Amino acid sequence: MIIVLLAACAAHEPASKQTPQRIVTLAPNVTEMVIALGAGDRIAGTDDFSADAMPNRKLPRVGGLQPNLEKIVAVRPDLVIANAAGLQPNLGRSLATVHIPLLVVTNERLSDIAKSMTSIAGALGIDGRPAVAALNASLSRQRRIRPNPPRVMLAVWTDPLYVAGRNTFADDLITLCGAKNAVEVNGWPQYSLESFVAHPPDLLLYPNHSVTPQAVRALLLRAGTKKIKAVSVDENLFTRPGPRVGEAGEMLNAILDRRRGANSRLTLAPPQTQAPANIVNTKSSEHYLNIGPILEEGGLVGIFLVLLGGIAVAGLLLKAAFDSITDDSAGILATITVLCGAFAVFKLPSSRPLLGFSFVVIAALAGLILVLKAIADNLNPLSAKILLLLFLLLGAAGWIILRSTT
Repeated sequence: MIIVLLAACAAHEPASKQTPQRIVTLAPNVTEMVIALGAGDRIAGTDDFSADAMPNRKLPRVGGLQPNLEKIVAVRPDLVIANAAGLQPNLGRSLATVHIPLLVVTNERLSDIAKSMTSIAGALGIDGRPAVAALNASLSRQRRIRPNPPRVMLAVWTDPLYVAGRNTFADDLITLCGAKNAVEVNGWPQYSLESFVAHPPDLLLYPNHSVTPQAVRALLLRAGTKKIKAVSVDENLFTRPGPRVGEAGEMLNAILDRRRGANSRLTLAPPQTQAPANIVNTKSSEHYLNIGPILEEGGLVGIFLVLLGGIAVAGLLLKAAFDSITDDSAGILATITVLCGAFAVFKLPSSRPLLGFSFVVIAALAGLILVLKAIADNLNPLSAKILLLLFLLLGAAGWIILRSTT
């Protein structure tokens, strides 16, 4: 405490009658607000989580959820700005003892962000209207009205499950984009698995840094469902109530638009109306061919293997068509096809609908060429046997894979 008092005495005069020039921000969204207001050069120190907001400046860090008073005083600020949510109860009293003003802003709802930016601008003696207008315009551009609004859930942690509930800025954002929050309780609660199963979302969003795809798959496995689509989103956009929430809305609308497009263009059977509880242990005639999950799981290797297997099949079929392939080459190509396809299926479970459909198509092509060449009586016996085996194996495998994902 002696160090704190000495540092406070060495600081310049209190800024109660001055325009603050040295600011400490205690939350990333507050840091982004100050930058959006054009006062980023006044930031002298930040919390531990604001580094990405100012990548080109290495500023002193004064702590995380529990700021370090000595580090704050060492920066010699004339204003500290913090969020009301998670604010350390004694912080204001501690700063008052060393004559450092504290501005606390509330950002629980989407509409609070503009109010907070206006308050910060007033404290800094600058005109915040342009920045606030830009914020409001970015949100207005994302307003949508969707027929049959999809149910969306933002899970900020999966084990235990924590979600964005009603009356939060995330809830407001989901509603703004024409969707409906699948969570029916307020705040940011711990959500039971029973509630998750009873009120399942159509779309599960999760932050791309805090939550891994493996953790999401484990959650869906515990819930016993395969039909919820999970998409990772930019954590800094979706968990920070700041001036970039319009970008979060743009990203969410893009996800919702792609989902709607996928459902309308790539449905193998007409959609069926289902009750929410049907997500558990149900069979449906809907099969969506969606390559998104493959990419989200880093499945470039899987895609490469599928393409390699496809090339092998194409080579086998074309060469067989011209009757210019050796028996050994045919065996090698057939083996590559089976191994690549099988590895990709078991490596990337979420890609099974796409792979299963691909196998059925490939099998159909193999059968077609087999029939054509048999009619022409110009196919050697070994190639005919290979094609027949490939036709049967791929057709059966594709059908089983497709059925197993419904």
